[in-house]
Amino acid sequence: MLLAATGLLASAGGSSDPYRVQLNATQAGPGQLELTWAGGRPAYQLQQLRALDEQWTNVGEPTTATSAIVAQDAAMGFFRVIDDYTARYEVTLDATWSEATHPQDWPRPGHWSGLVGAVHNDQVEFYHVGKTASEGIRRMAEQGDQATLLSEVAPAVASGAAQFALRGSGVNPSPGSTRLPFPQPVRRDHSLVTLCSMVAPSPDWFVGVSGLDLIQDGQWRQSVTVDLYPHDAGTDSGVTFRSLDKVTVPRGVITPLQVYPIAVNGSVTPFGTFTFRRLD
Repeated sequence: MLLAATGLLASAGGSSDPYRVQLNATQAGPGQLELTWAGGRPAYQLQQLRALDEQWTNVGEPTTATSAIVAQDAAMGFFRVIDDYTARYEVTLDATWSEATHPQDWPRPGHWSGLVGAVHNDQVEFYHVGKTASEGIRRMAEQGDQATLLSEVAPAVASGAAQFALRGSGVNPSPGSTRLPFPQPVRRDHSLVTLCSMVAPSPDWFVGVSGLDLIQDGQWRQSVTVDLYPHDAGTDSGVTFRSLDKVTVPRGVITPLQVYPIAVNGSVTPFGTFTFRRLD
């Protein structure tokens, strides 16, 4: 895996096979190395490790090219190329929630607010069952608002903890479906997805996924389907779909909904599914 050069060069694959990409170096000019590689699957990401007690860092952006010119440092260093570094995805909301599946207190016509969320890494989370909802989650769950949650995603994008925001249409009426292509390819260092939608009308009930990983065992998932069970945001104490506003004081935590009118004979049927599919 290690090749001799001015420094040390390593090749690495995006899968569990570390030899999918073969990396070589030649002198390109004074103080410069030309790195070339072959094998694996684009997009590629060139990375550098300047010292063994540091972390790998990206050199440039993901690319379909198979070469790069880099500065030749006097200090020892390592380079590697990760293949299959990005993947294009879309998500489909299949909303099955209806009077037939959930007849108790059916709020004709039921619908879903617009999808909202982010693609991010493990340095940030936007909601978590058992924790207090942010203002963005509260407004999404109570009013179907997207803008406030997007305003919470924006600083995470600026800091590098999130790659990009997700925003799409809802479903009206339910049952129905909607599809949201991701606006750009997902990077391996930001493989987590958070996405949610208000169940409407309702006090503060919503469905979603929080930190779903699109990578499993080192590989991009080709397709993953998640059952959507409703959650209570803990911000409104209404007990039926059309309850009047009743602010929860003090604010509670996000919890699964497992009582009337969601549960039928003690059992909760999913309201639908999210299906994430790789497109490339």
